[in-house]
Amino acid sequence: MYSTQKLHDLIAEELAPPARDWSLNDSPVDLLITAKGGRSGEPWYFVKDNPHNSRCTGRFGLVDCATASAAAPTYFQPWTVDEWLVPASCGSPLGELVDGGVGVAGNPVYQACVEAFYYTDDTNKYRPAETTTVSLGTGRLIATKERPTWIWSWLGWVLGELLESPGEQQTEIAWRHFVREREAGQKMAFYRIDTELKEDIALDDVESIGQLREYGERLAELIEWEAILVGTDEEFRVDYGNKRFPQYAKQTL
Repeated sequence: MYSTQKLHDLIAEELAPPARDWSLNDSPVDLLITAKGGRSGEPWYFVKDNPHNSRCTGRFGLVDCATASAAAPTYFQPWTVDEWLVPASCGSPLGELVDGGVGVAGNPVYQACVEAFYYTDDTNKYRPAETTTVSLGTGRLIATKERPTWIWSWLGWVLGELLESPGEQQTEIAWRHFVREREAGQKMAFYRIDTELKEDIALDDVESIGQLREYGERLAELIEWEAILVGTDEEFRVDYGNKRFPQYAKQTL
């Protein structure tokens, strides 16, 4: 529907020099950017190279990785990163890449935690007990209509659930592995922030940008960032009774 090359050019334009020319290895902060192989279906996690990981993606361009991660199927054609950047030791080539949210990484909080705690250059750089993790959602409409009754409505329902369910799973397993099952004094401070939408807004509905801004600004008014960063906020903390969307999502409109 839209030009992936224009998407790439807009991302490059927004990143002021020298960032637009960076590889992931050049980034001064740690990043994890997700994508999915368009043909192989293999998930890719783009991170800086270091002795604790596979050292397969650090040479990729930051703009290329962001473009691939945003190439949502049907809206954009897949994006291809230069094959010569992939070391031979990494096995399968990248090929065409699409939005990392297709599959398990629609909410990549668990992958980010695993990467930080187990695969960063200095394995003591991030420790759960010293880390505050904030997972930001993008809003969701909770369906109130009756269950589908014919094939096309069922297909729409199934596709929606295939995208939304992994987001809930990621919140659950991040909480389970780095909060619930940790010993006292070793637990990660974990927050999930999202809002309930009153209408279904398509990804390319530019006419609704004002409405989305209003959702975001109303939600922002509820957030006490100082309390979150020191781990004392209880409004958005993920716990036994606050780890599913209907429990943690805030109504802002």
